[in-house]
Amino acid sequence: MSDNDNEGLSDEQLKRILEDSDFELSELSDFDNSDVDPIYEPDDNASESDISDNETIIPSKLRRVEPIPGPSSRPDPSPGSAQDSDSSHGNEGHNLPIFPQNTGNNVLLHDVSPADELHEFQFEERPEFREQQINQLANQNPTVPQNTGNVVWRDVSPADRLHEFQFEERPGFCEQQLNQLTDHKPIDFFLLFFDNEIQNMLVAETNRYAEQQIIKGICEETISEHSFVAKWSDTNPNELMKFFGLIIWMGLDQKPTLKDYYSNKILYKSEIPKVCGISRNRFEALLHFFHISDNEHCPIGDRLYKISPLVQILNRKFQDICTPSKRVCIDETMVPFRGKLSFRQYIPGKRHKYGVKLFKLCVENGFTYKIKVYGGRSERDPDKPLATSVVMDLMEPLLDSGRTVYTDNFYTSVGLAHELNGRQTHLVGTLRQNRKLNPKSIIIHKLKRGEMKIQRSSTNVVIGKWKDKRDVLFLTTTEIPRMTEVQTKRGIIYKPTTIVDYNKAKGFIDISDQKASYSSPVRRSIKWYRKIAMELLTSTTMVNALVVFQSVTGKNMSITEFRESVVCALLNTDARQAQNPNNEHFLEEKEKRGRCSTCYKKYKEEEGRAAAMKKALRVHTFCPNCPDDLLFMCTKCFFQLHSCKVK
Repeated sequence: MSDNDNEGLSDEQLKRILEDSDFELSELSDFDNSDVDPIYEPDDNASESDISDNETIIPSKLRRVEPIPGPSSRPDPSPGSAQDSDSSHGNEGHNLPIFPQNTGNNVLLHDVSPADELHEFQFEERPEFREQQINQLANQNPTVPQNTGNVVWRDVSPADRLHEFQFEERPGFCEQQLNQLTDHKPIDFFLLFFDNEIQNMLVAETNRYAEQQIIKGICEETISEHSFVAKWSDTNPNELMKFFGLIIWMGLDQKPTLKDYYSNKILYKSEIPKVCGISRNRFEALLHFFHISDNEHCPIGDRLYKISPLVQILNRKFQDICTPSKRVCIDETMVPFRGKLSFRQYIPGKRHKYGVKLFKLCVENGFTYKIKVYGGRSERDPDKPLATSVVMDLMEPLLDSGRTVYTDNFYTSVGLAHELNGRQTHLVGTLRQNRKLNPKSIIIHKLKRGEMKIQRSSTNVVIGKWKDKRDVLFLTTTEIPRMTEVQTKRGIIYKPTTIVDYNKAKGFIDISDQKASYSSPVRRSIKWYRKIAMELLTSTTMVNALVVFQSVTGKNMSITEFRESVVCALLNTDARQAQNPNNEHFLEEKEKRGRCSTCYKKYKEEEGRAAAMKKALRVHTFCPNCPDDLLFMCTKCFFQLHSCKVK
């Protein structure tokens, strides 16, 4: 039958031809999907003898894939096809005949024979961690610089040099202001800072605040007739200085409460309140209305408005009188306060854990050069870290002068060192391990006691680690640190020069805080700004005045003696003693009349208070030099207690 005949056959004729042939219709499908692999289910019971040479066996598990050239075509299932003969010829010696299967993707599957081999790729690398990088992290053989951000760290070589800034200022105190002092007494140096400008400001604001409170109380009808608020009269600078003299004295002679300073009990009674002429009610009124700024002009959101005017004036006066040396130190101190305040801080390492934080810049001998009150997050620069903004703010008057600022690990960082280097200022301080741009190799390096490891950055910043009892991480931009001998209680030990310089400079603030803590008059208060004002005016200012006094006069006076001299001058006790140098007792008369205190005490102990009120004599006389000089004393009791005359 020719091809032409096949083309003319109908479907019915083709079907009859196939029925007469050896093929079964079930073996043919209506369409051919060459992308689907055929499913074979071999008979497990069949043996090799049952398989004829013409039958094809395709195992279900082992197959070998071989790519073939040319288009994909379905193999001819007839036993006499050429493809079958080629396949049998190419697999001579095999136990099983292989019939290649085309899956339609130019890939032929063959049965696996023992002689088959797959591709072999040669692996010649050594499986291990790279020793070069491990050694670099451990700083054993750091031959490759470490790049942290834009800063590259290398080991320090003997030829390395850091930035050198020239310091040309002459440190000391302003001679022009000191020459205006007529007498070098402690009170003169104290009034250098607590001068007429501050006195007039405090008097004006105190009187204004009292007037505002009185008007408010009258409108709201909250002022009683016998209240000290209703009896208020405006104060003046003379009374204000006596008021502060009493406050400073209260720090020297501490008593449980404010009322005890005016008590007549033998345990608490004192002559100082009587000498100054300020009664207890007047003292409480001055303390209640003490103010620094006008509340009616407070800007919205300014937390520090109530204290800012005083801080600005004091900072200006501190800076005008002092030219710092090359080394300065920055640290924080706490003003104790446990009241409700949005920016109250908690620092567990401080003596007073709760309070208002003050950032201080101190120079040699503990002189406070500048103060910054921390008012919380709203008062800080959002574009800079808190530590960096604080240092740059406090150092603003001293930048571009070649000075060196010493800070602890709260402030020190590589970023701060870069900013200060750009303003010709060095930075030295201890460092925290988690700061940005720190070299990882220094952080993880293990040291034995007494050893030091340092690295220098491409920006001329040196970071090192020194092992004493524990690891000490430090940063410096002044010089390459070296080991030096230091005499201690344990004997001579070796320390890095950076640590030695840091310990000396860090003592600037420690000295200031230590002197301010002696006989401190700061007491409990519900007004935070009043506590800060008292701390600045009676402690910080007092310590600065003492430092200037010692520098000018050369006298070695303690802070307690200095306070005593200032109190006597403020209360004018020297003039009172000059009027009665021998402290003689005599009787004087008053316009008012009162019961004799001695008679009253005698009758009260014997017969009780009611009898004492009736029998005690009512007289006009009193003794001004007796402890109870404001009380009355009859002539009989006076001569029983003293052997003196009647004036």
